[in-house]
Amino acid sequence: MCDVFLSYDHRDKGFVMLLEDVLRHSGVNIWTSHSSIDPGCAFHEEIGKAITNSDIMIVVVTSHSRKSNWVKREVRMFLSSGVNRRIIPLLLERDNLNDLKDIALELMSLQSVNFSTSYSTGFDTLLGVFGGSFFYKEKRSPRSRGGYDRRDPAAIPRRLRHGFRKEYFGETGDDKFRGLPLLPRNREKVLSLLKPEIVKYRISGVGNLSLQPEVVLREAVDYVWNDLKKNERNGELNPAVNVIETVADYITSQYSAASIDRRSRPN
Repeated sequence: MCDVFLSYDHRDKGFVMLLEDVLRHSGVNIWTSHSSIDPGCAFHEEIGKAITNSDIMIVVVTSHSRKSNWVKREVRMFLSSGVNRRIIPLLLERDNLNDLKDIALELMSLQSVNFSTSYSTGFDTLLGVFGGSFFYKEKRSPRSRGGYDRRDPAAIPRRLRHGFRKEYFGETGDDKFRGLPLLPRNREKVLSLLKPEIVKYRISGVGNLSLQPEVVLREAVDYVWNDLKKNERNGELNPAVNVIETVADYITSQYSAASIDRRSRPN
């Protein structure tokens, strides 16, 4: 039996793959149409069996999924196939409560998990359902500095911006002021190119709780991308350097970042 069935629109696959990684890392047994159907198996039949055998359905609610007949059909099948089973809607966009109603009226009465303001908080709330937590505290000896460079915290925002620029433009060779079309493939490219830099930092949230840098990066890129798209004028592209530096500024304004000191230390 699979514990969780993920229902989503294929246009939200980027988030779904991140969600899948976080859940699997936390020991949750999940089923998705893009990774759980063996070659040669009947698509409709496998989805039907997975829905029947699942204890929980997670529905990724977006402006895409509200229009998806597949998502509506999956939710309806889950609702009609058994009692005492839970549906957890994930809200990825602000003010999309009406999207719940468009998928299934029953979703309006269910407690949702809000991802629209913070992926980190959303993941922590979701993992709490399974007895886990997205946040974790690192174990350190009382005398240890934790292996992190704290000599100049005020320089971190400037250092992160510089590192992001170096990674992105060093790989692409693009002119810094060239317009960057806000397309899905470019968003994934930005995520891929900035990842080697963000993992050089320890990212902390409220209470100095450590967060996964890659997830914080995706949250930042998604937020900046959506915000810039809303304010994008017709035919006017944002300079690539503006996009990259805004991602760095979002991270350092929302979270505490410290460079990891990779030098070996004597015992």
